[in-house]
Amino acid sequence: MHIIQSIREELAIEENVDIKTCKLLNAAAEGNLDVLKSLFEEKIDMNQRNHGGRTALHLAACNERFKVVKFLIDEAKIDMSLHDRWNRLPTDEKTSDEIKTKLEQCQNNRNEITEAKISATEDTLIHVMQASSKGILHKHKQTDLRYPYFKMDTFDYLGNTPLHVAANNGNLEDVKYLLEIHDEGRASPFVRNNSRKTPLELVRDKLTFMGKNRSDTHDGRIRNKFSEIENRLKAAMSEAETKDIERDNAFEKYDEKAKIFLFHNRIFKGDILAVRRFLKTDPTIANQLDYDYRSSLHMAAAAGHTHLVKFLLDKGAKKNTTDRYNLTPLDEANMNGDDKMKQLLKD
Repeated sequence: MHIIQSIREELAIEENVDIKTCKLLNAAAEGNLDVLKSLFEEKIDMNQRNHGGRTALHLAACNERFKVVKFLIDEAKIDMSLHDRWNRLPTDEKTSDEIKTKLEQCQNNRNEITEAKISATEDTLIHVMQASSKGILHKHKQTDLRYPYFKMDTFDYLGNTPLHVAANNGNLEDVKYLLEIHDEGRASPFVRNNSRKTPLELVRDKLTFMGKNRSDTHDGRIRNKFSEIENRLKAAMSEAETKDIERDNAFEKYDEKAKIFLFHNRIFKGDILAVRRFLKTDPTIANQLDYDYRSSLHMAAAAGHTHLVKFLLDKGAKKNTTDRYNLTPLDEANMNGDDKMKQLLKD
């Protein structure tokens, strides 16, 4: 019980982790050493990454912030081996000779193996995933002190969320619970895993397999359960796209950089309900760029969310913006999108 209480307290501190990650990454990109030192003193994880796997060290390097690079390496002891989603290390960034030399020297000098520290979020995710696979997650909702502080669209190293796991295992009660959670802790049914599958697509794959391999194992009861899960996921996705929304008062209070970070984060997870709410609060945010000059369309295309690409285009999002690496949303669609997305961005 003491361990769970300790994790719950750590999760409570991490409740605004998205905002702290935003501060960390923007400070690194802008060379704001005072903010970085303050965050370090607060003992936040200096290895936090954004939706694209970018760390503070990636951003400090590509923006040629030598003092920040030095601080992150020498004092914060940041992990230099973390790749972003394009498989780039901080040492791969185009930067000054001074920074390049510093990065290479430190990379060569770091031969010691350090023990990995599991955060409260990671520890809770392991627990939630195990419970989702067994169909007992919903039974813990009133008794587990960690749940109110945990975001159920957190994903594992395969990109799976608890909703992926519950749906794929035919655990109807867990699926119902995950879809019924309110506010920030809810599970988004639009998240795609590393195989580009949503929970709904995993369930449809199961039903297709059962249809082709009829046996006593795949009796009517099991098929009916997966069909019910399919219907609930479809209903949740439809509601997210059509439900009446109001302005988001909490979102409105954030500064521009935090708004962009939160907006892009929800886009990457396909959460159209939150995206619609944020846009109603601040319609200009559709074309605001982050520290890598990436737009909302870059994010939607990179994550394979055709429904959001269409929605953002209808809201006036610009197609031809280029990011730090000269990629347009269409370039992202060519790598990650379907034919419909590519056509939307070509027209």
